[in-house]
Amino acid sequence: MNSFITASAMAVVSAFVTTASAKAPDHPGTSNCTMKWFTQYKDQFGGNISETYQEKVYIYDKFYKPGGPLFFYTGNEGPVENYVNWTGTMWTQGKPFGALLVWAEHRFFGDSMPCPGGFKECGQNLISPLQAIHDYAVIIRAMKQEYKTIGTVVFG
Repeated sequence: MNSFITASAMAVVSAFVTTASAKAPDHPGTSNCTMKWFTQYKDQFGGNISETYQEKVYIYDKFYKPGGPLFFYTGNEGPVENYVNWTGTMWTQGKPFGALLVWAEHRFFGDSMPCPGGFKECGQNLISPLQAIHDYAVIIRAMKQEYKTIGTVVFG
């Protein structure tokens, strides 16, 4: 019984991976975006304000119409490029809404490392969801000021 379940699970995973990797997305990707680095505090809630790190963000403004919304993707546990290239909803809905599309990389994943040695070097309090949400709020505020967007829709 266990070997049947294991074989079935492997077949499903194999089919998914093959399908996902075989079909290229039908939307733009990182090569069509502007990549920016945002300076963030390592500890958004106190700590030493001179300690900062760089958070990677991709921006696509070709759909954006003045007064349109900001579509913001909160980074997952991996390099942000994966989500820019393979997350279709923002791409398909961005154009009809005239949205500014922004993807932020989650702290401690990809190239956005508050500490070179990872969270073990910094301490687990810096990898908390509250720290990441505050990072995102800083980016959203900056994008809204720069582009004068109306409203924000968060994906993730």
